[in-house]
Amino acid sequence: MRFPRMTTRRWMTVIALAAVLIAAEERLRSLRASYILLRDEHKQEEEMLRLAWRPSGLSKSLDIPGGDDLEATLNRYVKSLMEHHSALRKKYEYAASHPWWAVTPDPPAPAAPGISLY
Repeated sequence: MRFPRMTTRRWMTVIALAAVLIAAEERLRSLRASYILLRDEHKQEEEMLRLAWRPSGLSKSLDIPGGDDLEATLNRYVKSLMEHHSALRKKYEYAASHPWWAVTPDPPAPAAPGISLY
């Protein structure tokens, strides 16, 4: 069997197809890099909150009126923020390994509790 002749038109088609494939690969690499940056950002936030979150019982030792409720509210809020950043870290970790899939918009961060100190 004889192969078709490579005319100028066919060479232009081959080159155009190669250019499209190279551009698609570059786009996927760029997306992967941006997803890795977002994953690392959320990982740092999660680690920072994990280090900062320690139920201390400080309000009991200082005898602050209503301090237990305040501390419990703050602990719940910090824990919900940790879970939020953990979920986003996992989302972008998956997105970095599968950059050809669309990524859903990030959910809003948990609302800060309305705490009054006075």
